[in-house]
Amino acid sequence: MPIDVDLYLSKTLSAAPADLQPLFEKIRRLHSKKLWHQLTLAIFEFLDHPLSPPFQVDFFENFVREFEAKLNALKLVEIGVRISKQLTGPNTILEFLSSLRSRIDQSADPAAYILALASLAHAKLAFGDLVGTKTDIDECLKLLDNLEGAERIAKADYAPYYKNSLLYLACIDPDTDLEPQERLERAHDLAVSALLGDTIYNFGELLMHPILDALDGSPFSWIKDMLFTFNEGNIGKFESLSPRLPQEQATPPSYGRRYA
Repeated sequence: MPIDVDLYLSKTLSAAPADLQPLFEKIRRLHSKKLWHQLTLAIFEFLDHPLSPPFQVDFFENFVREFEAKLNALKLVEIGVRISKQLTGPNTILEFLSSLRSRIDQSADPAAYILALASLAHAKLAFGDLVGTKTDIDECLKLLDNLEGAERIAKADYAPYYKNSLLYLACIDPDTDLEPQERLERAHDLAVSALLGDTIYNFGELLMHPILDALDGSPFSWIKDMLFTFNEGNIGKFESLSPRLPQEQATPPSYGRRYA
């Protein structure tokens, strides 16, 4: 059944707290003018509002779904993942994320599809489905490998790669499931992603992971040193190592790069 956006917004405005009403008015105005980019920003503003959680699921199902095809696919997935945090029960959450993934065109928006699939894998891991998690993460990594060079650089995001790779490593035994060269590549790309990801603020999980030992004695041991130096707050030593980082930034992580 078609969504009546105007009716939904009118009802929500009358029921919303006073502090949310100006934001709903702004959202209604941007939607009526079909200003999709500005509307996307307003949606994130709504999701960030401390009074919005009780309204978020209905907002998505009765408003965003009506025009979701107009939005940037990657932003749509980010919105959907935020909304999923308000749902309860494994089946409800998994069905929501599965539906979200199914509505993303893999060929047209591979980065968005990968993010949707990785978010589904994360939920499966949280609910104890290790087999399903590994299957989805394997597919994510395969899709990342298949992205072509220019598109990789434009669309690669170090933070999602970092998160997804740690999920993947939680599902395997690196010592037995990965060859030495693969461990080195994985350790390198994880370390670089940790340093370059703009939303990664804590390296604790990576610093405790034995995968970093693969960097010992390699030409990239300095990257491991840099991680621990940053974590220790040794600014002088960190700055002495940081000029070497830009050369690692040129190639996005985990795209079949070899370290001979």
